Amino acid sequence: MYLVEDATQQSEQLDGSQRARRLTVDSSQEEYLLVLQSQLQIPERPLSSCVLAGASGRAYPLAYSDSNAGAPLFPLPDNELERLGAMSRARLTEVRNLPELELICNLASRELHCRTAMVTLISHDTQYILATNNPVFRNSAGPRDQALCAHTIMGPLPMLAPHTAADVRFSRSQLVLRGGLRFYFGFPSELCAVWTANPVVYANRSTKLWKNSLIAPHASSPAASLPTMTFSNSQVEYK
Repeated sequence: MYLVEDATQQSEQLDGSQRARRLTVDSSQEEYLLVLQSQLQIPERPLSSCVLAGASGRAYPLAYSDSNAGAPLFPLPDNELERLGAMSRARLTEVRNLPELELICNLASRELHCRTAMVTLISHDTQYILATNNPVFRNSAGPRDQALCAHTIMGPLPMLAPHTAADVRFSRSQLVLRGGLRFYFGFPSELCAVWTANPVVYANRSTKLWKNSLIAPHASSPAASLPTMTFSNSQVEYK
């Protein structure tokens, strides 16, 4: 049994084997992960019901207009105005480093054996990092036209790009050309995973980049990596 910090009295009323384990702001990530793993029950789905975007044929154009750094302009989902309006009303771009979201990042990273997990948000021109288990990536953002997640939000199904360098949507992205991004698996409003061929380490603060594998849950409904970049507190500039 687990209790949050403000349930102290109930914890004190229990004794012996029934005493609740109290979680506080000082509890370790291991303790919080144990709670999630033991208390969060998500039913498994049969493989036959796991349908990917594009499984029945290509659903994206072969020709795109160039944009930032030569990457194709991102498409716009049908609910773009509604989506952006909901984001604005909820002030989602102001969300940063919520412990609950960071716990999800930790759990996703551990379960999928990836180094970094992120919760991202796609605005009209920017991808924001809302939460991550890796302090290096906190409070960062980058241009939407370089974000693979901008394509994931085009539909409700998971998007798999097993060879990004051979994909017309991503082959000229700086994430692929200079960042070594080779694999992408995205779940709209849930999760995306990528793998880079040549891991790199960055000294700058607030990087949005990954090393080795990366998990990135991203908030896309109403509700990247470059060798040379300049970072401020929340933005990234390509050079």
